[in-house]
Amino acid sequence: MRPITLINDLIDQHENYTKCTDENCLKCAEIKKLIAPIKNDGAGKRIRKVLSKGKDMTTGDVRYLIESEVKKTDIRKAIGMNEMNFTQFLDDIGLKRKVEVGAEMKISKVEYEASKAKGKTDGQIAKEVGVTGATINYYKRKWYPKSAPQAKPKVQEKEYQDVKEKVASAVSLDANLEKALRLHIKELEQQAKEYPELINKVENLEEANIHLGNENNRLLLSDNKKTEEINQLKAAATDLEDEIGDLKDEVELWKKDSNEWKEKAQYYASENEIMTNQYKDTRNALESQVKEIGLYRALLKEVL
Repeated sequence: MRPITLINDLIDQHENYTKCTDENCLKCAEIKKLIAPIKNDGAGKRIRKVLSKGKDMTTGDVRYLIESEVKKTDIRKAIGMNEMNFTQFLDDIGLKRKVEVGAEMKISKVEYEASKAKGKTDGQIAKEVGVTGATINYYKRKWYPKSAPQAKPKVQEKEYQDVKEKVASAVSLDANLEKALRLHIKELEQQAKEYPELINKVENLEEANIHLGNENNRLLLSDNKKTEEINQLKAAATDLEDEIGDLKDEVELWKKDSNEWKEKAQYYASENEIMTNQYKDTRNALESQVKEIGLYRALLKEVL
C-alpha cells in the first residue's frame, strides 16, 4: 500500500487527530513517520519543476540538475536535444565530464572485451566492476566511436574468426565435419547481423524506461496535489466542527437566558395580578367611602 493511502487510512481511523495531545499515541507517531519523507521531498519537487521547463531551461537550471546528479539522458530529453548537440552544449558551458580512457576508468577496453568473450552481459560486468550500466555505456562510447562501429566487441564475430582459422588449418578434415563447420559459420554470421537489432531493442527499452520514469514523476506530482487538497478539506472540516460547537454553546446560553426571562415574566405577571387585585379592593373601598361621605352630607343638610 502506498504511503499516502496509509496516511489517509490512519487519519480516518484516528478520531480528532488534529486535537490529539497524547504524546504516547501510536497512531499519531505512525502518521508523523509516514508524513516526514513527503515533507522532505522539496528537492525532488524542485528537480521535477526545473525539468518541466523543457526548452525554456536556462544554463543555471542545467547546472543545478547536473549538480543534483540528475541523469543527463533525462535532461537531454526534457530540453529536446539529440545526444551530439547536448554533449557539445555541456562542453560549451564547461560541464562536460572528461574521462581519460585507461586512467580513471574502473575497467579497461581489453578487460571489457575479455569479459564479453566469456558471454557476460554489460549488466553483469558493471556489477562486478562496481559501476552502473550507464557508466559502461559511457565507456563504450569512448572506446567505440560512432564513426567506427565496426570496432565494437562482437563475441560472434570473434568466434567467427576463430572458426575460420580452424577451418583453414583443417583442410584435410572429413567432408561432413567441414559441412557442419560451414553451417556453424553461417549461424554465427546471422547472429552478427542480428546484433545491431538487439542493440536497437535495448536502446528502445532504455527510452521506454525513461518515459516510465517521467510518467511516474507526473503521477507523484498528482498524488502530492491530491494529498494537499485532502489536507485542506480536512482542515476546513475541522474548522467547521469548531464553529458548529461554538454555535451550540451559544444556543445553550440563549436557552438558559430565555428560561430566566420566562421565570421573570411569570414573576412580574403574578405581581401584576396581585397589584391589580389590590387596586380593585382600594377602588371599592374608596367608592364606599364616597358613598358614606354623600350620606353624611345629606344628613348635614337636613340638620341644618
